[in-house]
Amino acid sequence: MRGGMLMVALGSWAAGLAPSSACSCVPSSLCRPLHPQPPPRREQQVFLEGMIYNGSGNNGGYGVWPWHNGVTSVVVFGSGNDTERAFDQILCEAHRHGARAILPCGVPRINATDNLSSPAFRRQWVASSIEYMWGGASNPQPRGGGGWDGCNLDIENPDLGARPGLTELVKELKTAMQNRVPGSHLTFDASGDPRTDHARHMVYNYSALAEHVDYFVPCYYDMQTRVACKRRSSGCSLPSPNSPLDAVQAGLEYYLDDLHTDPSTIIMAVPFYGYDVPCRAGGSRSDCVLPSGSGAGSAPALARQQAGGSMLGAVTVGYGTILNELLPLADSRGVQWNESAASPYFDYPNATTGLRHRVYYDNPRSITAKRELAQRLGLGGVSVWTADALPHSTNPAAAREMWEAIALL
Repeated sequence: MRGGMLMVALGSWAAGLAPSSACSCVPSSLCRPLHPQPPPRREQQVFLEGMIYNGSGNNGGYGVWPWHNGVTSVVVFGSGNDTERAFDQILCEAHRHGARAILPCGVPRINATDNLSSPAFRRQWVASSIEYMWGGASNPQPRGGGGWDGCNLDIENPDLGARPGLTELVKELKTAMQNRVPGSHLTFDASGDPRTDHARHMVYNYSALAEHVDYFVPCYYDMQTRVACKRRSSGCSLPSPNSPLDAVQAGLEYYLDDLHTDPSTIIMAVPFYGYDVPCRAGGSRSDCVLPSGSGAGSAPALARQQAGGSMLGAVTVGYGTILNELLPLADSRGVQWNESAASPYFDYPNATTGLRHRVYYDNPRSITAKRELAQRLGLGGVSVWTADALPHSTNPAAAREMWEAIALL
């Protein structure tokens, strides 16, 4: 489905669409979906989440992105007044550089209690998603003036019995999108390795879904949860890298060899963040075992608590925070390298908890290794979660190195 669909022109609908007053792009033509839609190309997809500003601090920084390095689409998550005001600015900037501007599919997000097998539910949800992106009776002033180029579908833990309904939902959504904005894009977030995420593997009919989505986006992060911790109902006691290369390769090979997924329809998502985890007192310097109990501590400027507490006391930390606040605290060994995972880490003494902490993260070297894997396997592109995490103003050279690491030359 992917090949020709991207080349379909928007035709009279886009040509005659008057920009909404909610969009502030100059010129106003940037307020419309891209016309014509870009031809097939290696994708460099960027996710944004949370507080988004034009070039500030550790936030989105879209005004100073190296767009020339090949950013092809921006998926905008987030809420709050500041983020709402920035939506049309991000859309303008993306369109100015020939990149797609993408929203999440549907509000609210589909969850385990939704009856996807119900045609009535699917009709209502699809209609709501279309109006969320492009406006309608229930949403007369959509974000960004309704100039969006498609949506990204992220379903968390759907009902195991909804497998047929999910495929129908995606099919109906794609059909409605093409009817409203021909050539619009639908991407589908997926597990990095379905074998270690049994709920998704049982629900997702990948071969059937491939007929209706432009790209799958397997998420190659939080893999210590999906791989190392799945067998422990009480959580994981031995922390591990966030995005280990060996596990990434195993997951991709499963998609290609076992599920027979066309590699050109896969966009590999990698992290611009890491984990700060406390180590049990009294352990050796080479090992890190999580303390028993929860809430063992936090980073000086933590991003957010890891949902579900899969690694007790662990917190996610953006790359900018790691460089600016945690790495200066590293012990005498400095940055270490895990060879099999192709992943960096370091330890530091946490003054608040009195414990040694270990930080697992990705840097230009580890991101480059994953990008080179994507190129060797002929994948459709690379995605990052999230650009908010880069220190665009506090350490622009470091931010630039991360952008260069994902560039598909």
